[in-house]
Amino acid sequence: MTELTKRIHHYFINPSGDAERIFHGRGRMYPGLDHITIDIYPPVVLVTLFAPPQAELVDEIRTILHQYNQVEALVIQRRYIDKSPSEVVYGIIPNDHIVSERGAKYSITLGQSQNSGLFLDMSEGRKWLNANAYGKRILNLFSFTCSLSVAALKGGATHSVNFDMSKGVLNTGRLNHRINGINMNNVEFFAYDILKSWGRIKKKGPYDIVIIDPPSFQKGSFVATKDYTKVVRRIADLINPGGIVIASLNSPELDTHFIKDIFSKECPQSQFVTRIENPDTFPDTDSECSLKLMLFSL
Repeated sequence: MTELTKRIHHYFINPSGDAERIFHGRGRMYPGLDHITIDIYPPVVLVTLFAPPQAELVDEIRTILHQYNQVEALVIQRRYIDKSPSEVVYGIIPNDHIVSERGAKYSITLGQSQNSGLFLDMSEGRKWLNANAYGKRILNLFSFTCSLSVAALKGGATHSVNFDMSKGVLNTGRLNHRINGINMNNVEFFAYDILKSWGRIKKKGPYDIVIIDPPSFQKGSFVATKDYTKVVRRIADLINPGGIVIASLNSPELDTHFIKDIFSKECPQSQFVTRIENPDTFPDTDSECSLKLMLFSL
């Protein structure tokens, strides 16, 4: 039995029913398999390939998954090809695909774009917010589909303000709040270029928790190496005394010291608190190459 087969079987021995990663080859823990990840968005499994695979590898995965009734469809996405095309190998993707995570619900789109709409490696960040946001006002920068806002509001946050350039992802964000039964009077959505909208952002504050969760590199909108600094230098004007900043960065080339140095220089009144560890389903030989999710207090 190969390591890949073992990991898939391990998941299905006692499946959680939640969306989660089944196999994380990108952490370089499994020699020869660092180009593959496997995620389950029940009842669909997504296999993501970052390099051309051996034909027998795809056949092996398909054969294994056919054993489990919980898998109704298999999708393969090829990130090594321009525009990351997806192929439905078998089954049908649900039209209104809703998945769960620790009791929260999220709308998913598989086979249509590079990202599903829910970043699974951010699971512990959502868990932290759900446990610590009670009575807090939240600012969610680069909110994407607003899963962090959902987690905070379900944890008792009083208000959440979400900023992202894309109206499309914010529409999904609205849906995510509605399907969780969240009072829409407690949440706002703004499709603005964050780096050019500090006046609008400040006007909605001050906030108790500020989330910085930008893309590492997005042509025309955000480049971490030069733009992360621009965000951090604004934090002191946005947050209440004693507030918390959740600073996220998912770039293998940039480590935790990159973020700490920016806070030390641009927000000297801040203090590093801790790093939120990544989910156990994302093992990595070098934690500095994986998602960095760090807490700072002011």
